[in-house]
Amino acid sequence: MRTRLVDDPVRLLDLLPDRRGALAWVRGGDGLVGWGEVARLSPSGPGRFVEADRWWRSFAAGLSVDDEVGLAGTGPIAFTSFTFADDAPGSAVVVPRVVVGRRDGVAWITEFSDGGGMHSVRRVRPPRAVRYADGRLSVSGYRRAVAEAVRRLRSGELDKVVLAHDLLAITDAPLDARHLLAGLAARYPACWSFSVDGLVGATPELLMRRHAGTVWSRVLAGTIWPGPATGADLGDVLLGSAKDRHEHRLAINSLADTLRPLCTELTVPEAPAPLVLHNVTHLASDVEGVLPAEAPA
Repeated sequence: MRTRLVDDPVRLLDLLPDRRGALAWVRGGDGLVGWGEVARLSPSGPGRFVEADRWWRSFAAGLSVDDEVGLAGTGPIAFTSFTFADDAPGSAVVVPRVVVGRRDGVAWITEFSDGGGMHSVRRVRPPRAVRYADGRLSVSGYRRAVAEAVRRLRSGELDKVVLAHDLLAITDAPLDARHLLAGLAARYPACWSFSVDGLVGATPELLMRRHAGTVWSRVLAGTIWPGPATGADLGDVLLGSAKDRHEHRLAINSLADTLRPLCTELTVPEAPAPLVLHNVTHLASDVEGVLPAEAPA
């Protein structure tokens, strides 16, 4: 495989083909997009992370790599998605045939010898009609779940609960992942917009980034929606909220307790800072650690 410089594409998502399998990890115009498939692994069970790491190291070790750029994100790349639950199907490691990346105005393409390079891209067609329906939990069912969570918190059984409510969006034709990605990236340029094996989304929270001997994580906990307070006032309201500061401290402590045994140094901010998005504001903390040696992802 070979990585070489290319003209700056500016908008990486515009390069994605319209066929299934669009791969993307972009933020503020920088990142990676990929297409095609050279290899795939579907790990499962409690050992799925170790299995994926072992497989990837073996696969990458067998490659002949010509990397003319030498930046983070060049050379061999795999896009991965893992389930939270050990027994849930759907984890995937996908090695694309072609990857285009961009960082600080420098752009490159990584191809396997038969990668096919660039291609013509058809126009993204948004759905003409979308209807919404309850998912596994109805609105009334969700309200009952909230009430039960409050009861268990008040009894002292739990310290923190994070509830999710699914909603089905049903379109009149198969949905083009590029339509979702473009909308998310435009609305949330400070978030990481992603597409991996059918999982499409955008997140302001980065669970983990490891580069060389440094590990970094952005933790979000404590949230407020626009209301009587607006603009910068939202951040002040959050910072002054004992409830939200306590919620944030629980999340930070959980991360720090997990990372500390793996690091020779760990820097944890004493106080969070507001992260303002167009529709919500979070309390955010960036945690950074130093690894004793190169650790597996």
